[in-house]
Order: sequence, then structure tokens, then C-alpha cells
Amino acid sequence: MHSDIDAPDNRPVALFADLPADAVVIDVRSLEDHANQPLQLPSHRVIHMPFFRVARDFPALDQACHYLFYCDRALMSRLQAELLLEAGYLNVGVYRPASDSSNPA
Repeated sequence: MHSDIDAPDNRPVALFADLPADAVVIDVRSLEDHANQPLQLPSHRVIHMPFFRVARDFPALDQACHYLFYCDRALMSRLQAELLLEAGYLNVGVYRPASDSSNPA
């Protein structure tokens, strides 16, 4: 299941509650948050890339892949996806699980 929100230039950012089979998840949480509670998704590849490194490191990733950004409240993940959409990357979205069982509160 997914829904769309509008990026500032009106391109939609896709929000996914369920992960597509081919998605790679990018955890943009801080180093500390990741270390304390790593995101574990047995069926999907997870890359930890703190939000402050996305602009530098994302272009080096395989752009044939579909990347979904993740953070606890979907604020930084949505911001990163919006910025990349504005830069012309169309292979990004946001992973916002309906129930975040991978990282209990």
C-alpha cells in the first residue's frame, strides 16, 4: 500500500506502508539512533546512510534500484526524498510502516 504527498515542486513523493519486493531501504536516522536500534528487515536490503550524508553518497548508488528512505517519524526521510526528486532522481520514496514492529518504541 502506498500514497503520495506533493514535493515542493508538485512532484509526488510516494509513501509506502508495505515494501515493494525490489525496494532497497535507506535508514537516514542518526548514527546514535541506528546504533541503539538498527533497522532490520529480513526480506530487504537496508543501507544506513545518515541524513547529512545523503546528498553526497546517494549519487554513487546503483540508480537502477528503487530506494525508500526511512526514519522514525518520516520527517527526515520525506525531506531527503523531496530534495532528491527536485534534483531529478525519480527512483526514491518513503518507507512509513503502518506499525513499526522493526523498531519498538
